[in-house]
Order: sequence, then C-alpha cells, then structure tokens
Amino acid sequence: MSRAIDKLKYEDKLTLEKFSKKFSWWADIPSILSNPYEALVLTDIYRNIIWVGSGFEAMTGYTANEALGLKPTFLQGHKTTKDSIDLFRENLQKKEEFEIQLTNHRKEGRDYECLVHIFPLKNKSNKYTHFLALERTC
Repeated sequence: MSRAIDKLKYEDKLTLEKFSKKFSWWADIPSILSNPYEALVLTDIYRNIIWVGSGFEAMTGYTANEALGLKPTFLQGHKTTKDSIDLFRENLQKKEEFEIQLTNHRKEGRDYECLVHIFPLKNKSNKYTHFLALERTC
C-alpha cells in the first residue's frame, strides 16, 4: 500500500475516532478498520450519509459534498437486484454486522460490483445510533 493511501486511511481512522467519542460508541474503530476496504460510509440510524472516507470519490465518482445527506441507495443502478436490496434491508433491521455484494453505479453511470461490510454502531446506553459501511470493489 502506498504511503499516500496509508496517510488517508490514518486520517479516516482519526475522524472516526472523533465520531466515536462524540457519540459514545462502544465500537473498537481500529479493529473495525483492520478489515479490508477502499471506501467508508457513515450514516445515521436512518441511513442518511453524514460522512464518507477519503476513498469514496475514487470508488464512486461522487464527492463527499454530493453524498452528504443522501441515503447510500443513490448508488444503486438498473443492475442492482431487488433481491439484494431486500436482503440488505433485512440485515440492517437485525442490527448485526453483515457483508453483502451489491451492484452499484459510479457517477458517470458505469456499474461496479461492491462488497459492503456493515457495522451497526451503538452507544454506551446500548442504543444504535449509526451504521458504518466498509466498501471495496470485487
């Protein structure tokens, strides 16, 4: 991995650790980020994007400003299957860690296969507050 990518991932980790303190998450951010990923997406419990990591634009073609406030479903395209969307929603409702492969599309319209690893995040009051997605192309 290049030093530039290492530096960006380190900065992403620091940002997530700040969020972790702000929202009092139980999550072990360094452990979560030890999983492979190219892009990070943090949503509130209603799945509105509140932050994306440094690799998001390279993966999707969308800037952070274009993504903030949207639901990640804006990345779905005509090749995203209803079955995968239904399975994704079912897993989110369980509020358990899971991984799923989806067909998403880049800003210019090109489809790509994406492996999404979801981590539901809860605070020290045991209330789920956010979802963190680690994404990588496959």
